[in-house]
Amino acid sequence: MEWRQQMMREHQKTMSQLEEMDAALDQDVQRMNQAQGNAKVDAMEAVINNLVKQHNLIRDQMREAYQRMVSRGQRGQRMMGGAEQGAGGASTGSNAQSGEK
Repeated sequence: MEWRQQMMREHQKTMSQLEEMDAALDQDVQRMNQAQGNAKVDAMEAVINNLVKQHNLIRDQMREAYQRMVSRGQRGQRMMGGAEQGAGGASTGSNAQSGEK
């Protein structure tokens, strides 16, 4: 149950961060739309940099969440006696049979 509560806290934190990022991006876009001349180019640069920053942050958060999920799954497999294994320790799951990764 503690794991579920931790995941809910993480989800709420992520949603709050997304709302803050949306608000900041909205402000940058509004400035960009109102700007003219060289100021518009500067405003466009701010929007692009903000989008890249947000993309990288979201990607990193997704990677961390995936790692936590995989780690939790591996602990569950060890507790249940491990995954099925064929000759040589290879997994006998459908991905191993089809050659997919």
